[in-house]
Amino acid sequence: IAQLETSIQRSESEGTFTSHQFHSAVFEEEHAYLAGEFWRDIQFGEFAAAVPQGGETQDAFVLKLDPEGDAQDFYHISGAGYERVSDLAFDDEGDLWLCGFFNQTLIYGDSTYTSTGFYDAFAMHLTEAGP
Repeated sequence: IAQLETSIQRSESEGTFTSHQFHSAVFEEEHAYLAGEFWRDIQFGEFAAAVPQGGETQDAFVLKLDPEGDAQDFYHISGAGYERVSDLAFDDEGDLWLCGFFNQTLIYGDSTYTSTGFYDAFAMHLTEAGP
């Protein structure tokens, strides 16, 4: 029987009640990228994020891990309402693409998008510099 090496990536939170979920993962060279969502706040090692003050919304994230399972980068996708990254994929150039849905607004960096319906779909090209 072969012995498998395992590691666990555990989210942490300061809140008394939070929700953290992973939805998708993709592997590229020596890194793993995991997508999920959180309610209130979340932390992986030195990377932390929180929903806007007083917000009762869920935000999306992408976590980059090294081969040992340590957090290397964290991308926070926020907005008023609900944001979810449903899937991840790499293109032929090695850039990461995200797809998902949101309601109300989707905020990443300096960009804000407003939904035109109850839930709108999105595709986002993510590079080391951001979306």
